[in-house]
Amino acid sequence: MKTVAEEDWDIMMAKISPNHKYLVYAFNNIGKIEMNVLETKLEITWKSPVFQMGRLVV
Repeated sequence: MKTVAEEDWDIMMAKISPNHKYLVYAFNNIGKIEMNVLETKLEITWKSPVFQMGRLVV
């Protein structure tokens, strides 16, 4: 086994794309839900906007 995503707070969900190219995961970051996308072959992670109180914060 290999750790592919690690955060300071709870990882709430993770889903791999149908072609296994991307892993999308969401985690709690001090009351904010954040989502990251990991490109699985190159292991590059993109940070996504923050969801706060029902709004998308960019």
